[in-house]
Amino acid sequence: MQFVNMVGGSDEKPSIGIPFAVAGGWDRIAENVESVTETGTETLPLNGGPTACRVLQVQYKSPADAPKPAPVIYSICSDRHLVLKKVALYATGRHQADPPAPWTITFDTAQFNHPAPQWLLDMKDLPAVTIRKEWIGHPAPDFKLTDLSGNSVALTSMRGKVILLDFWSISCGPCIREMPTIEGVGEGHKADLIVWGVSFDQPDRDKKWLLQHQRALPTLSDADFVVSDLYKVHGIPAVVLIGTDGKVKDYWEGEVSKLDLETAIQQASQH
Repeated sequence: MQFVNMVGGSDEKPSIGIPFAVAGGWDRIAENVESVTETGTETLPLNGGPTACRVLQVQYKSPADAPKPAPVIYSICSDRHLVLKKVALYATGRHQADPPAPWTITFDTAQFNHPAPQWLLDMKDLPAVTIRKEWIGHPAPDFKLTDLSGNSVALTSMRGKVILLDFWSISCGPCIREMPTIEGVGEGHKADLIVWGVSFDQPDRDKKWLLQHQRALPTLSDADFVVSDLYKVHGIPAVVLIGTDGKVKDYWEGEVSKLDLETAIQQASQH
């Protein structure tokens, strides 16, 4: 893999860190696309041999209040559909007056059918859900957070109800998969259960994401990880069920099933 930063019309190795906008985001190249134009073909080296590529110019959308970005040019090999070259304009200076410079990133080596690393193979033996038994029966730590409308919410104000806390983040795939289950359980038990998502993201980002994805999980903001630290959250999604007496009844890390949630809520509601 090679990076080239074109500065002043000459090829120079960059003297600053490679911007993520140039080097990253490969899993999102098909998002927010406004138009695609095929501008030609070229031959690039791949694993020591020449490979035919199509050259595509992609114009991405921009927010209404932001300037239109320059198009990004990708060279994609025809047989394996791999991006072998990317050319993007990106400002390298720290001042707005500095003009953006063209960056080129090229790949000339790729591995196919490569064996999975051992750590990935080992993950298949890990339990999908971990029950944090050390918490069960202990008082739930008190906290005060704001919801996405800026209203303050205290755990003590919910005493006497069964409470379900769902620690989540927009960037957590399992959290997103589990969310409809959490919402459904909350709707089915709304007479005797209070459900709050506890998000690690910024409130504005959560509001936008929930609206775009038509999700209705009531959410508190824990962007500073204060409450997740109180509850010693090791990983998300994490779901904590608190009884009417203010004690932890169940605590799961991982995607908990609807059946387990329903059973636990019914038991907590009877005490």
